[in-house]
Amino acid sequence: MNTKILICFLPLVLLACKKHQPEILPEPNSPEQAKPLASTRSINSNGHSILVSYNYNSLGKLYQEISKDESTGIEMFQEYRHKDGMLYLSDISDEQRKLSKINYNYEQNKLVKMRYFEYDQKLNPYFGQYDKLQSPIAYSRSNIIMSMQTDQLSNNTVTANYNYDYNRAGQPTSMFLVGDRRKLLTTYYYE
Repeated sequence: MNTKILICFLPLVLLACKKHQPEILPEPNSPEQAKPLASTRSINSNGHSILVSYNYNSLGKLYQEISKDESTGIEMFQEYRHKDGMLYLSDISDEQRKLSKINYNYEQNKLVKMRYFEYDQKLNPYFGQYDKLQSPIAYSRSNIIMSMQTDQLSNNTVTANYNYDYNRAGQPTSMFLVGDRRKLLTTYYYE
């Protein structure tokens, strides 16, 4: 699935959820407010019906969203991970591979930064070497092609786009920062 479709697909689902909020909210601590959201259905810009189902863990924390395009049958998954009661990571994938990741950072129990990553479909040469590198890039099987960091306090977002040259085996040989011109950041050498 093309990452452009992912980028278009998820915001529409999120906006649709916000549009269909009831005008009158239930009283605080009422039974209606205590029930977790099970699903939503909306129509995207292509006229397709999108069903989003929500799954919760035993503590009542959201751990998974499944978005299904009911016209095409395509499903997208967002898995949430919590630590010390706070959301710290979510992965977005389709039926075949992980497409992106979002990291959440807090200060004094308030969200201060979100970092979003998108990946290519090639093997990341750093994957599985966390003990040697001590770097989060060792967790992903694929190479980062876009990162976006939002500072919630200043409402500032910085986006970086990357592309790669690959050898015949599909391994990256060069990584570039893409902007006004390609800037070489890393050259990879293999044994």
